[in-house]
Amino acid sequence: MKAAGTVAIGDPIPRVDGRKKVTGAAKYSADFNAAPIAHASLIMSTIPSGRIVRMNTAKAAQAPGVLAVITPANAIRLDAPERRISLHQHDQVYYQNQPIGIVVAETFEQAQYAASLVHPDYRPEAGTY
Repeated sequence: MKAAGTVAIGDPIPRVDGRKKVTGAAKYSADFNAAPIAHASLIMSTIPSGRIVRMNTAKAAQAPGVLAVITPANAIRLDAPERRISLHQHDQVYYQNQPIGIVVAETFEQAQYAASLVHPDYRPEAGTY
């Protein structure tokens, strides 16, 4: 016999939102209208070590919905003590899939598509371990 107020495994638990969920009246996070927001997608390196020689971002910048294309060539420069953050601060590639740029657009899908249009040219270098 179990003590009053205890719940055993398998006992039904009342759900305060159960009726709303099964009738379709429940509100989920996607159901709320947020203020206009921007979405971003990273441009990733495709080599493990080297330097970015050139990043042609013209097609990405012209893609529908694109608000900005940020690369080491146009990123805001960080001063000390933020210098330890290297994101978009230089053209050095240290590892495969390193973020080397970012596309900001009106929708996530637009940002992803525009990021796929950027094809960097690299000067590969021997990796340092």
